[in-house]
Amino acid sequence: MLNAGTITFPHPAWAAFLSDARNGRTDTTNGVATITRIGTDTLVTSLATEVVLRFNQGEWSAFLAGAADGEFDFAGQLAA
Repeated sequence: MLNAGTITFPHPAWAAFLSDARNGRTDTTNGVATITRIGTDTLVTSLATEVVLRFNQGEWSAFLAGAADGEFDFAGQLAA
């Protein structure tokens, strides 16, 4: 298990991941990474590699706030 690194998402999988995260789903539908809660931490684990990203409560809350605000929606950039 690597507690650092990068998890690469194709655009449709990223959109599904954001939806999973915003809706608190642990039965993820994106096909790239799982979301697991351990205590107050959230783990995002790649299904293809050994990369595991650990977010503390504050970090995950900030990520969810950004996701809710559309900060990570790249549809406009893809259309350009």
